[in-house]
Amino acid sequence: MSEFEMIANPVSEEQRDLIPPNDKNESTEVVKQPKTFWYLFDFKNISRIIIHVFLHISLLSILEPLFYFLYVVKMEQDLFFNQLKILINTIIEDLNINIITSILSNPYITSTIINIYGNNIYVDEYFNHLKIEYESSIDENNNNRQKLERKAYTFSAISFLCTILYFIFHQCLYKEKYLFWKVFMEHIILVLFIGLYEYWFFNNIILNYSPWTDAEITYYIVTCTWSGASRVIPILNNFVKNVTTCKLN
Repeated sequence: MSEFEMIANPVSEEQRDLIPPNDKNESTEVVKQPKTFWYLFDFKNISRIIIHVFLHISLLSILEPLFYFLYVVKMEQDLFFNQLKILINTIIEDLNINIITSILSNPYITSTIINIYGNNIYVDEYFNHLKIEYESSIDENNNNRQKLERKAYTFSAISFLCTILYFIFHQCLYKEKYLFWKVFMEHIILVLFIGLYEYWFFNNIILNYSPWTDAEITYYIVTCTWSGASRVIPILNNFVKNVTTCKLN
């Protein structure tokens, strides 16, 4: 149809509706609405956030117990016993060995103690009692550790179950393709790097700083032990000129 004919015979509104969109010079593209602040409160987006939260907590609930029980506990034990060894050596070095030796090697003092206490002067029974308590405490502590590990991994199982159930609910509503694998891979990578950072932070920061010094601990042990013993055995106060107090009381 020529331009003259179109002008002479205009198309009615009814006929215009029958013309394909391309013939009407109209665009068939869907105009995307700009995202606003309220877009964040759309239920679909909130549901996605809930999936992210569930999955992140689930993965962390596995990472943290594994990192703590398999690595941190062992490192803390080694650190504690190394520091304890230093403290014991420091206390022994501070003892006046000559005075102690001269007192205990005096035959009169030794015979007097034996006559008064007899076989009670031997400390073997005390050490045996300590060993029995030590072995009992080890068993109790291991049982407590197993209980805490079960508690931690039970939480992980419940968290993963909640994640799966909520994901199924989300997919029933929206049927998003590959959503689980996208979210899962994102959080696997995220948790992996969190674990690497915790490993670095523990080895380079925590292990290189102690909230107390060896000298501070030695001071507390000696002064508090003496203070407690002098309350039970008042005669010990004859061996000090000043009152020795324990700052931990």
